[in-house]
Amino acid sequence: MADETPSRFSKAALATYLAGAGADIGSTAYFQSHPELKIHEANPLINWAPTGTQLPIGASLEMLAMCLGRKLLKNHPKIMNAITLGAGAVHGGLALKNLRLIRRQQALNQMSKD
Repeated sequence: MADETPSRFSKAALATYLAGAGADIGSTAYFQSHPELKIHEANPLINWAPTGTQLPIGASLEMLAMCLGRKLLKNHPKIMNAITLGAGAVHGGLALKNLRLIRRQQALNQMSKD
C-alpha cells in the first residue's frame, strides 16, 4: 500500500496550486463584479454561462479534474505533483494577465473621464 503522507514536494505543489488558483479566481471575481471594466471571461469551457455562475462552474470543473487526476494517478505521485505544480503556475499566470487587463481598462476608463 502506498504511503499517504504527503512529501515536501507535494506540499509545495499543492501550495503553488492553491495560491495560483486563489489569485486567478480572485482577479476573475473582481473584474466580473465591476461591469464598467468591460472585461469578459475568455475560457471557452465556462464563458457560455451567465457571469454570476462562471466562477462556481469553473471551480467545480477544476476540482473534478484534480480529484480524477489524484484517483487515476494514485500510483504515480510524481506525475500528479508535476501536474499540480504546473496547474498552479498556469493559474498564477492567468491571474497576472487578469490584473494587467484590469489595470489597462481602469486607465482607459480614467482617460475617457478626463
